[in-house]
Amino acid sequence: KTPKAATQPVEPPKTPKAATLPVEPPKTPKAATQPAEPPETPKAATQPVEPPKTPKAATQPAGPLKTPAIKLADKLLARDDYEGAAKLLAYDLRKNPHPTTEYRLARCLLLDGQHQKALVAFENFARQHPKHTQVAYAKYQIAMIYAKLRDLPKARKQLVALLKSTPNGETAESAQISLGNFFAADDNFDSALEAYTLFL
Repeated sequence: KTPKAATQPVEPPKTPKAATLPVEPPKTPKAATQPAEPPETPKAATQPVEPPKTPKAATQPAGPLKTPAIKLADKLLARDDYEGAAKLLAYDLRKNPHPTTEYRLARCLLLDGQHQKALVAFENFARQHPKHTQVAYAKYQIAMIYAKLRDLPKARKQLVALLKSTPNGETAESAQISLGNFFAADDNFDSALEAYTLFL
């Protein structure tokens, strides 16, 4: 007799359950499923760019040409020859009008002791070039010339106008002290004290 075990059909080996399951595709990381955000624009870049400020000096007209007359005037000024320098500057001013040359001429006349001519030159300069960087100095010199000419009322008037127009300018300190001195010279000590107090 054939053993029973041999009469039974042989069953094929069972496939493990894990093999019968469909293989799941790998999960995409959440970060990858999100749309990429554009990089943030720095705040500074979103602000309108301000144009660079123009230096004050650049708002003034370009300096005068270094003509032979100007060069020679510079040499004479180096030797304190104010009269000769003034003549050369006046000559160049007729040929090449320029506010800086006008201002230099006025200073030369003042340094040479020609007070009346210097007064006219400074007044013309201040009137014609009110935005020039040296206009406050010119107005201060006008007041000082009036004082030299013994016209103290006009000197005081000039200083008061100067302090009102440029109270914090480079000439303000000198103007306030001079104004106090003029008041004191007239024995007007209350006004003198007020002027000195403004300075202090």
